Amino acid sequence: MTRAKPIDRVDRFPADVIEHAVWLYVRFPISLLMISGLVLKERKMAGRVMQ
Repeated sequence: MTRAKPIDRVDRFPADVIEHAVWLYVRFPISLLMISGLVLKERKMAGRVMQ
């Protein structure tokens, strides 16, 4: 059995980036499904304006 590669410090994100990502996740609880729905609504609205 082979051992998994140990995690190197260069492979990690800086702590402040992770902290900010967690803050955004907690502050704005939104799913990918919700985002795709919003994008589709925006596209439909933009299509109506351009017609």
